[in-house]
Amino acid sequence: MSQVGLGARAQLALAHRGRRTHNGWVRRATKVSIAMAALTLALATTEYLALRGPLETLGHLSYRVAYWLTFPAQLLIARLHAGAPPHGPILRSVAAGMLSPLVYTLLWSWIEKRRQRRDLAPRKTAEEAAVEGGSRRRFMSIASRSAGVAILGVGGYASLGAPFRFVVRRYKVSIANLPPALRGLRLVQLSDTHYGPFVPLSHIERAITEANRLSPDVVLLTGDYVHSTKAAIAPGVGVFSQLRAKLGVVAVLGNHDHWEDAPATRHAFAAIGVPMLDNDRLFCTRSGLTPSSQGNALCIAGVGDLWTDRVDLDGALRGVSPEMPRIVLSHNPDFASRIADDQRVDVVFSGHTHGGQIALPGVGPLVVPSRYGQKYAGGLCQGPRCAVVVSRGVGMSVLPLRVNVPPEIVLVELVASPRDII
Repeated sequence: MSQVGLGARAQLALAHRGRRTHNGWVRRATKVSIAMAALTLALATTEYLALRGPLETLGHLSYRVAYWLTFPAQLLIARLHAGAPPHGPILRSVAAGMLSPLVYTLLWSWIEKRRQRRDLAPRKTAEEAAVEGGSRRRFMSIASRSAGVAILGVGGYASLGAPFRFVVRRYKVSIANLPPALRGLRLVQLSDTHYGPFVPLSHIERAITEANRLSPDVVLLTGDYVHSTKAAIAPGVGVFSQLRAKLGVVAVLGNHDHWEDAPATRHAFAAIGVPMLDNDRLFCTRSGLTPSSQGNALCIAGVGDLWTDRVDLDGALRGVSPEMPRIVLSHNPDFASRIADDQRVDVVFSGHTHGGQIALPGVGPLVVPSRYGQKYAGGLCQGPRCAVVVSRGVGMSVLPLRVNVPPEIVLVELVASPRDII
C-alpha cells in the first residue's frame, strides 16, 4: 500500500479519534453540569437543614460533602469576595453550584488537550512501549491508588473526626495582689464555637457538658458564636444557657458576630442573662459578679473586637484601683500588643486564631490570622506586658477541617504571685 494511502488512513483515524474524544468530553461536561445543578439545590437545602432540629446531623454531613465537591468554585468565590463580610451563605452556595460546571468543564478540557497531545506525540516501537508502558502503568496505578486512599483517609478524618474530639488545656496563672479568697479561682474559657453550617449544635452542647464537668467558678466566652448565617444567632447563643458556673458567665463579641448581627447577638445573650463586657467590666468576689467595685475583688473587663468594633480599655477600666488585679477578655489576641505601659492588665483571654486550624508536623500552623505570626497561635503566650491565654476554639471557620489542632476547652486556675505569699 502506498505511503499516501497510509497517510490518509492515519488522518482519518486521528479525525475519528478526535470526534470520539470531543463527543466523550461533551457527554462528561453535560453530566457534570447536570450533577452540579442538582448540587446547587442540595447545598442550599442542606445549609437550611443543618440548622433545623432532627435533620441537623444529616444536614451537616451532606453540607460538608457538597462543600468539598464544589470546593474549586468555593475558592474562586472566596478570592472574588476577599475583604467582604461573608453574608448571604445560601447565595454563595448557589453561586458555587452554578460556577462548578464551568470549573469542572475547564478542568476536563485541559485533561483532554493533554491526552490529545500525548496521542499525537511520536510513538515508540511496540516492544519499547510494552516494556515501558507496562511498568509505568503498574507504578502509576499503585501510586494513584495509595495516594487516593491516603487523601481520603486523612481528609475524611480531618473533616469528620478530628474537629469533634475535644481536649482540655489546663494552666495555672499567677496574679499579683490576688485576694486570698480568690486564690484557686477556676476560670473556664469557651471560644469560637462558630455554630452554623460547619458546626452542629450537638458539638457545642458536648463542649458545654465538658465545661460544666470542670466545676468552673466563672465561664469566659470570647467571641465568634455564629458562622455565616444570622439564622444561627438565637440557637447558637441560647445554647449557653446550659452552662453551670458557680459565680457567673461573661462574654464579648468576635468579628463573625459583628459580621452577622451584633445587636441581635447581644439581645440573644441578654435573653439568657449573660452580661456582655465589650468595653465594660464587672467585679468578681466569692459571692458572685457585681457591677460595683469592692476592695477584695478581681476586675473582669472586656474590649470590643479589634477588627470590627471600638477598643476602649480605658473606658472598661475606668475607676478601677491600680492595686486591684484585673483580667481582660478580647476576642483578638493582637490586642495584647496594644496595651500601654500605664494600663495594668494581668491576663488577657482571647480566641480568634483557632491555632491555625491546620498544623503540619515540623512546620506548625499554616495560616494564623494575626499580625504577629505564630506568636498568638494558641496556648499560654507572653505578650509585651502580660500573659495571654489564647484558646484554639471549639468550632471551625473558612474550612471544615482540623489537622493536628483539636478543638479545646481551657481551664485556668488563678494563683497568688510568689511575692504575695509570705
